[in-house]
Amino acid sequence: MANYATSTQLRTKLDLPNTSVQIEQLCNTNSTTMQNTIIEQFLEDACGLIDAYLNTLYTVPVTTAADNNFLRSITLDIAVYELFKRGSGDDVPKKYRTNYEDSIRSLEDIAEGVMSVPGVASKVINTSVDFETDDTVFTEDDLTTYF
Repeated sequence: MANYATSTQLRTKLDLPNTSVQIEQLCNTNSTTMQNTIIEQFLEDACGLIDAYLNTLYTVPVTTAADNNFLRSITLDIAVYELFKRGSGDDVPKKYRTNYEDSIRSLEDIAEGVMSVPGVASKVINTSVDFETDDTVFTEDDLTTYF
């Protein structure tokens, strides 16, 4: 599975006065290695959720995602929200909850075809229907009555 964002980007996105202490509290560990493992898991989970929404119209994982700010932002919004849920339960700060809800709405819009992922080509979807039958539907006499 592709990661659309990195743990460094997540730490930057938090933009808290004392980010390292906050992450320590949210991850419930002072080990940077364990914190990175936990953060990477949340990022992977976010990417999995994104891919589930995109799969209907896009080939996933999106290979151009490393340079896609839109997917990066959604990934970080989801991962940050889940990180806060882990550390503080339902006490997710409003800013992060709103970002998460907006990102999920965007994913729903993408899945419904209302919105698209910038810079990413969608799958070619065959909408034609082919069917065969041995029965003649219209005879020559039937058709002459219409002309």
